[in-house]
Amino acid sequence: MSFAFRRAAAGGLAAVLLVSPVAAFLWRTGSPAFYLEGQFPAGQSAYVMMRPAGHLAFVLLWIQVVLGSRGGTVARLLGLRTLVPLHRALGLTTLLFLLLHPLLFAWGRTLRTGKPAFLQTFFPNPAENYWERMVFFGAVSLGVLLAGILAATAGRRLLRRAWRGVHAVNYAGFLLSSYHSLSIGSETRVEPVFFLYWALGLTGGALLAARLFGLLRHRFGVVPPSLPSPDPAAHAPGGGSSAR
Repeated sequence: MSFAFRRAAAGGLAAVLLVSPVAAFLWRTGSPAFYLEGQFPAGQSAYVMMRPAGHLAFVLLWIQVVLGSRGGTVARLLGLRTLVPLHRALGLTTLLFLLLHPLLFAWGRTLRTGKPAFLQTFFPNPAENYWERMVFFGAVSLGVLLAGILAATAGRRLLRRAWRGVHAVNYAGFLLSSYHSLSIGSETRVEPVFFLYWALGLTGGALLAARLFGLLRHRFGVVPPSLPSPDPAAHAPGGGSSAR
């Protein structure tokens, strides 16, 4: 299998993942321009447009999780030296949609109620009701992701080695985003987006578990049961045990 074919397949998979939830949104909702007409309640257009922004943010976030945890493996499969520039560029795009989603939601609430709702959106009261509790998980995930993104930018100079550990909180942010999306999303509660989000959430969780296992194995020198413990004597001149 040529590298060109692998790159085309990877690009096609990314395109399908990005387009699928947006296509489901358009199928269920129709043209977003329809909601710009005056016959709908105030803020409805903002409520509608926050949904594709959230879909794109989540899929891009999943791609970032893959690149962050298995970027070296993916690069080798695609015949590339590194995917770090792509990871950084996609990070900025992901950040844009991560911010756009709650900003549109806050703007819609502001227009609907006639009162500024930005504070309520970014600092919701989880004890108020189920809806606000799920919004709270979304707000927490956004805060966690912002911390991880800032660690990868300014943190390289301010935190030195520690920035990698702070940047790793993005995995927790992804899991919180998965819970938030599956709990109150519109398209995420119906097929096929429901299965897509579960698949992305589970694979992201599996990558996180594998990353944690690798870190623990490296930190504590754990050797998998299927592999023999290294024997320094075996690599001595002549090989084998030093006992004769």
